[in-house]
Amino acid sequence: MTTTVLLLVPTDATPDHLAVDLAQRMLRRGCRVVVIGTDVGVLLDAVRGYGSARAAAVVGDHGDAADRDALMATARSCFGSLDLVVDPMRGTLDNTPAHTLALAA
Repeated sequence: MTTTVLLLVPTDATPDHLAVDLAQRMLRRGCRVVVIGTDVGVLLDAVRGYGSARAAAVVGDHGDAADRDALMATARSCFGSLDLVVDPMRGTLDNTPAHTLALAA
C-alpha cells in the first residue's frame, strides 16, 4: 500500500526549501504527495520530476478557514484518502493543534 501524504506549505517566513525538501524526500521514498500552499513556484518545485500519479499541487491558503474545506476536498480528490498530514510549522498529525487534526478527518 502506498502512503498518501498531505504537506501543508507554510505561508509565513519559513524557508521555501523546507517544504520542497520534505516533499521530494517523501516522493523518493515512494509516497504519493499532495502539497497545498499559496506560492505556485514553491509548489511546482516540491513536485518537480513526478507525474500526476504520484504528486499533486493545490493552490490556496490552508490557514484561511473559509478555504480549508474546499482545499481538503481537492486534496482528497487527487488520491482518495490521506494517510498523513504534515505541517512543517507544527509537526505531524500526532502532535498538531485541533484545526490541523480536523483537516485529516
